[in-house]
Amino acid sequence: MNTIINLLVNANYVFDKTKADLLLKLRWINLQQVVNLLKSLNFCKIQPNPNYPGQYRILMKYKFQEIGEYPLIVVIKPFEDKNEIVVKTAYPDRKLKDLISNC
Repeated sequence: MNTIINLLVNANYVFDKTKADLLLKLRWINLQQVVNLLKSLNFCKIQPNPNYPGQYRILMKYKFQEIGEYPLIVVIKPFEDKNEIVVKTAYPDRKLKDLISNC
């Protein structure tokens, strides 16, 4: 897990611009803000994605302008050999609201 933490801080982040625009428009999620939170290790939990080997799901608090702090799941795929992290998607999850109150 230390390897992924080091990569989160030092890696180059990549995301699809079209998807980023869509997330901002439909879900009010700014992927550049998400990247800044990841680089500063400002998240609650990280775990391997059970559905997609090689990917991780990260739980973080995200401050939405309209509704305040809310749990956000960010899916990433790290490439250690390239020192790169691809941000696949991000989505709010109200079921995890209790988990973010302690982080």
